[in-house]
Amino acid sequence: MPDKQRIIRVTGDQTIDWALEEVTTPRSTEYDDRLRTKVTPRWMPGGSFLLTTMLMDAIPTEDALVRAPELPDETTLTAFVNPFEHSFTSLARYQDMEGNEAVRAKEYLGFGYTTVARPKPKENQYRIPDEPSDPKASVIIIDDSGLDFRSDPENWSGVLPERHSELDDDPWVLLKVSHLLADGDLWKEIVKRSSDPGDWLSHRLILVTTAPCLRERGAAISNDLSWENCIQDVGREVRQCPEIAELARLQRVVVSFGPSGAVLLEQPELTGRRCTLAFHQELMERSWHERNRQGTMFGYGTILCVALARRLLRGNPGQLPQALRDGLIAMNRVYDKGFQLHADDHSFGFPPVDLGRAAKDSEKRDYKVISDIAIPNGSNTQLSLLRFKAGSGEKLTESARQVARAGLGALPDIPIGRFGRMTTIERNEIEGLRAIRNLIMDYRRTATLGAPPLAIAVFGKPGSGKSYAVKQLLKEQEEEDFKKQRLFDNLEFNLSQYSSPADLVGALHRVRDVALDGKIPVAFWDEFDTSLGDTPLGWLRYFLAPIEDGQFRQGDAVHRVAASIFVFAGSSADSFQEFSTQAPKLAGPEGKVTDFLSRLRGYINISDINQHEGDPYFMLQRAMVVYDLLAARGIARTRCGDGNEQQEILDIQDGVLDALLTIPRYEHGVRSLAAIIGMSDLRPGQPFQLSSLPSKPLLDMHVQAAEFMEIARNPSRMMSPRVDGAPPEEET
Repeated sequence: MPDKQRIIRVTGDQTIDWALEEVTTPRSTEYDDRLRTKVTPRWMPGGSFLLTTMLMDAIPTEDALVRAPELPDETTLTAFVNPFEHSFTSLARYQDMEGNEAVRAKEYLGFGYTTVARPKPKENQYRIPDEPSDPKASVIIIDDSGLDFRSDPENWSGVLPERHSELDDDPWVLLKVSHLLADGDLWKEIVKRSSDPGDWLSHRLILVTTAPCLRERGAAISNDLSWENCIQDVGREVRQCPEIAELARLQRVVVSFGPSGAVLLEQPELTGRRCTLAFHQELMERSWHERNRQGTMFGYGTILCVALARRLLRGNPGQLPQALRDGLIAMNRVYDKGFQLHADDHSFGFPPVDLGRAAKDSEKRDYKVISDIAIPNGSNTQLSLLRFKAGSGEKLTESARQVARAGLGALPDIPIGRFGRMTTIERNEIEGLRAIRNLIMDYRRTATLGAPPLAIAVFGKPGSGKSYAVKQLLKEQEEEDFKKQRLFDNLEFNLSQYSSPADLVGALHRVRDVALDGKIPVAFWDEFDTSLGDTPLGWLRYFLAPIEDGQFRQGDAVHRVAASIFVFAGSSADSFQEFSTQAPKLAGPEGKVTDFLSRLRGYINISDINQHEGDPYFMLQRAMVVYDLLAARGIARTRCGDGNEQQEILDIQDGVLDALLTIPRYEHGVRSLAAIIGMSDLRPGQPFQLSSLPSKPLLDMHVQAAEFMEIARNPSRMMSPRVDGAPPEEET
């Protein structure tokens, strides 16, 4: 039992959410089908009413009592003559790929209320009734949806204790704003009091809002590039965006990115602004919705507020990071289960928001939390969560060893970019791949048959996997397509094998033929930066018309290319920046390099696995490749850990593993690493030992064999069979 009864007070905008459940799927819009299409009307309390019901459902009465305005009487509800706002949605049944069925929102039809004059309530409908025996509130929640509540001070009169109130325990205040942030009389009052260091509210207020709400006010916050980018965007826009500049005065701000993640900004008195990130390791805002597009749900902000309130009941803000994770996991569970339909009163509602289970759910380990992140102030400073979490020196080396033995599960709690069978942890590469994926996704959905090609370029060292990366982006989209249909057809053309522009015409006809068959052709133009005869970069000019106009000429005839994707993979430069700097000098003004670059819609720089100056984190990326290659060979595994924490790890001799991970350079990148493992004497069920390695002459083809063998024979330290991400203990 708690040492005293705790109270949560709730008020704010009050809505009724109406829905039409499809009983039979509409077949057409013909006049005689009207009576054959059946629907069931349903309702649910929304706004602060929904917040109240969720709180009472999620928090036991022995932990806290919820005080809020009285819920509406369902027997007298209509969408017309009552004092509430109304929203309208259509519901439908969806099946996932495993055949599980859930009811979710199909379409949001609108929000508003009837033009009929709404009756004025006899008393303040937002007033929170209190029992005489109630202690002061531990948590106060205000749900501001940008409707009537914010416009009249009478609505929130008495909700917040006065500035000079002498309370034993000041309450925590959650201000949830889901529309028209930083506007209205309520906001002005909140900012005024929060700017006063002598007002208790300045230390106990938490604003809860969303990334779309910030974007609505003009904040430039990226969508689906990287979590580091989101953190830096939010930190910058809170300081610089005029429409939301007052947020910089608040000590705590939570920005939700839906079920994929949330950022908690904090501004302690003695240090600069810092943040906590709770996030899905692989998915971001847009990619989460792409993965979960069988209908939609609402109420995510309400779920997050309930999770925060539950953790704040004990007055400890140190539990806020875990509250964010609780909320994200609960949002996902709500999406998976969908709405519940009640036959007795034609209402619908949410499944139980079991936050207690959320904190222990071993099936949701994709959600991580990183706290105490310093947000860079300068635009030239790039945040890296990989560097923040992986550490350096022996800690980093040990992490790489664990990843090479145990796979991705041994990585630190960092964002991961997974695209088909390709996995990367490097921020710039993740952002480049996601940007191209989004371009391809948008093009696939909007391009008509006659649309010009989408042109992108890929750069990287030989053996880095340039074409492989793009193919995995395409494969990912096909695997996530609910119909599992073939969307793309890959065509490969190596321009170094062509001798004249006439050869290009035949290739473009092949692209056109695939498009006419109903698929999107993806043309890989390898060695696009090769010379045409004696002309450096001579092929570029012949791609200008096909990319710009979607046309190519054959004699006097003009043909359309049709909707397609052109992927230009070069060999003369390791990055787009290097190519765009050097190519114009090499080709001169007649080379049309600038014209070609202006027609590209995106690019990717693919990193390699070799060591570069100032970047020790190549080892983690290399370790993931080592694990994949060795796991595919089926080498022996051994168990480590205690009790329930036991895991199987690959059985690799310590020195061999250190050599694979720390040799500075593989001559041909991933190809060389794969060649060494491929030439090794590895048999299913047998360990990888020093004697398994290929001979010195064969090693010399791909690495400095003498240095490689020196590391293999003299490992820096014995391998510790730890796979929990913790660094080894110091030797004494």
